[in-house]
Amino acid sequence: MADFTSTEPVRGAAAIQTLLAALIALAVGFGWVDWTTDQIALIIGGYAALVLVIGEFTRSKVSPV
Repeated sequence: MADFTSTEPVRGAAAIQTLLAALIALAVGFGWVDWTTDQIALIIGGYAALVLVIGEFTRSKVSPV
């Protein structure tokens, strides 16, 4: 996994973000978790913050062409 993310940081970041979004959507959609509306908003806000952090980290790993 380390080699994959070091050679393809954008693809690795996208894969992580997609996996997290899918897990959250499945958990809420199938009722695997009993979250209130406020808790769902908190999870989505945390996910959005994580996307920003991963995006900035990935951007620092990619050199402009």
